[in-house]
Amino acid sequence: TYSSGDLTNVNTQFQALFSEIDRVSATADFNGINLLNATGNAATVNIQVGIGNTSNDQIALSLTNTTTGANGLN
Repeated sequence: TYSSGDLTNVNTQFQALFSEIDRVSATADFNGINLLNATGNAATVNIQVGIGNTSNDQIALSLTNTTTGANGLN
């Protein structure tokens, strides 16, 4: 069994990990596009994989919001 001090320490650690998940989600970006907290038009990114300009030459990536709140962890 855990003492109340142990439970307090575990809770402190969980809160720190939740904060770190949200920090990484808010700051992970490439070329001005947030990769882990996508909203609105930034939720889809097209990557050019061929030499042409057709849909066959691009891959559309759907980005999602990975914050703790969006995933029901808070």
